[in-house]
Amino acid sequence: MMDTSAKKVLSFRKKNLMYCLAYALLLSKQALTNTTLVAYLDVRSDIFKIINVLAFIIIALKILKYDVLSFKRLILILLMALLFMTSYYLTSYNYVITLLVLMIGAINIDVRSIVKCHFYVYGFVAIIALVASLIGVIEDYTVVRKSLGIVRHSLGNTYPTDFAAGILYLEFDYVFIKKKWRKINSLILTIIDYSVYKLTDSNTILIGGLTLAVALCFVPNSHDHSVQTSSENKNIFNLISSLSFPFCAIVSFVIIRLYQSGNSLLRALDIIINYRIGFSSKALKQYGVSLFGTNISFIGGGWNTDKSKAYYYVDNGYVYIALVYGIIILALICFIHGYCAYNYGKENARLCVIYLIIAFSSLMEPRISNYLYNPFLLFLGPCLYKNAEYSKGKFLTWKRNIIRSL
Repeated sequence: MMDTSAKKVLSFRKKNLMYCLAYALLLSKQALTNTTLVAYLDVRSDIFKIINVLAFIIIALKILKYDVLSFKRLILILLMALLFMTSYYLTSYNYVITLLVLMIGAINIDVRSIVKCHFYVYGFVAIIALVASLIGVIEDYTVVRKSLGIVRHSLGNTYPTDFAAGILYLEFDYVFIKKKWRKINSLILTIIDYSVYKLTDSNTILIGGLTLAVALCFVPNSHDHSVQTSSENKNIFNLISSLSFPFCAIVSFVIIRLYQSGNSLLRALDIIINYRIGFSSKALKQYGVSLFGTNISFIGGGWNTDKSKAYYYVDNGYVYIALVYGIIILALICFIHGYCAYNYGKENARLCVIYLIIAFSSLMEPRISNYLYNPFLLFLGPCLYKNAEYSKGKFLTWKRNIIRSL
């Protein structure tokens, strides 16, 4: 007979395996569609639809069989589901449903498993696309920055910044899962960041990556007792990383408001950062901000886009979410990041650094809510379970709740 502790370990492993399998299916599908490999793939084919359905079924089975939640947390999740589904109903963006399923499905999943899954799956697809583009199997889509005459390489991705952002988030993954960080690791990151910057001319990797490499030289490893850090300093750093998301969201709209009032400094800055503020301002004037979003057809400059139409895209992550998914979803995304940063940052100072860089880079980077890049958004599920206190009679399984409500 298997003892109780062994059964719990086996159950935990099964849950992790089921979730990571579903996550890997959705992640690989999304990663492939973000490369020039799609020239050989029909993304609207039945196989891609089957992948979606299969992943959803696996997560549903995992939830019904294994997950335990308090009644209060069940109500909280149902409320969040209602808000996400309202955004989907009004905008028809399937993405919000997939994100919702991944966040809820992550209940009682090991956060390291989530990040490792992202690191290996997305990293594998990125390497395949990179090699295929270098040997000429698929297109290495290039963009010329006319003002400087610089050729920007996408290296198998659909846009140079997509490749650079993907590398940055893979670095976040590696930093999180690596047990001990040394200064030589920061040096290696710096070399990678500079090399990617020279190929893509992306400020995302230059600023974000170098900030990460430098900051990690001063952040102690988790459970490193040789480095004495006061509890007060840890709490302050943890709080700053948590509040950075709502802070940056508010700053985004304040900057645009000042820009619209004719602030000369911001007008000059806008030219330097390739009119990112200007496009955000134009989109807000044209569409405004609604509670649950608006279906907007932005025009990017990526591979396979209609080049006859003028570029029109919002790169500020907070403004993008507010426009496309609505101000309610923006508030939820900021809360989720802050909540996860506060809960897990207490144990891992490196994670605080990662969340801080994600928060501030999203002022000029739209991938904060994109599960293809950002696995740290999915920490909500583990957070909900991590904070739960088990006591008999207080907690009900999802199955029992459903049955009793019928």
